[in-house]
Amino acid sequence: MLPRPEKSAVPLVETAIRQTKPGPKPTKLRDGAGLCLLVNPIGSKLWRWKHRYLGKEKLMPLGQCPNVTLAQARQSRDDAHQLPTV
Repeated sequence: MLPRPEKSAVPLVETAIRQTKPGPKPTKLRDGAGLCLLVNPIGSKLWRWKHRYLGKEKLMPLGQCPNVTLAQARQSRDDAHQLPTV
């Protein structure tokens, strides 16, 4: 099966993450390979990794920004992707 094209071809940068302000609705900033930053209306920023396992879509939380940086979130995503399947 071919991977679906990403909605955002431009990866995130730290400056864009810091400058993002909460709005009236939750917003997703996509980085690529399923990694996104969810910005909630209350101001929290959460790293999430969307992937498929056994044909089902899963959502793995990777931490809260700024406690987890962009580089750490990417590394966590890559590490989780390399985990062996049962």
